[in-house]
Amino acid sequence: MKIIKIIITIIILLITYAYISFNLVDNSVYYAKRTPHKDGAVPEMSALLDNMYWLYLEGEIKPGLIYDKDGNNMLYFNNKTEIISTTYDGYWYDKEIGEIEEEYKYDENFKYIYSSKGKREDIGEEFYLSEEEQEKIKEEMYDKLRPLIEEQDVEPLINLQWIFNWKYKDRFN
Repeated sequence: MKIIKIIITIIILLITYAYISFNLVDNSVYYAKRTPHKDGAVPEMSALLDNMYWLYLEGEIKPGLIYDKDGNNMLYFNNKTEIISTTYDGYWYDKEIGEIEEEYKYDENFKYIYSSKGKREDIGEEFYLSEEEQEKIKEEMYDKLRPLIEEQDVEPLINLQWIFNWKYKDRFN
């Protein structure tokens, strides 16, 4: 009898853990949009890009927007001339303008790190953006992701905002 109670308790704990994990990933954009964060951080963009693997299937998500989960999460826009992708330590935004490619690197909180520009095959020349230009590029990225963010911004059946805030308090503050 004691073993049955232990087994039932373990099963209940595993189901609870699985539900909480699924809820936090599936509703991450909703929670991120409402979590306290410092200026400059864009938690909803981070949540969307970090959890793309679980939120969308590979292929065309919307007209002109293709998702590729081979390696890093990559979103292709405008016939693959613009790319937003995740890396092990942040995010990339690449724009192809003719034969020139511009790359913008951000950390995991969307704090600007650096930019480079050059021909696609060559290593680009690094350049620095002013704070105003940095915000403009970040807004451009947000505008590209806005349809997905709005689509994912749905209130969950069981709101676990307090767990999300506790889990990510150090990342966004």
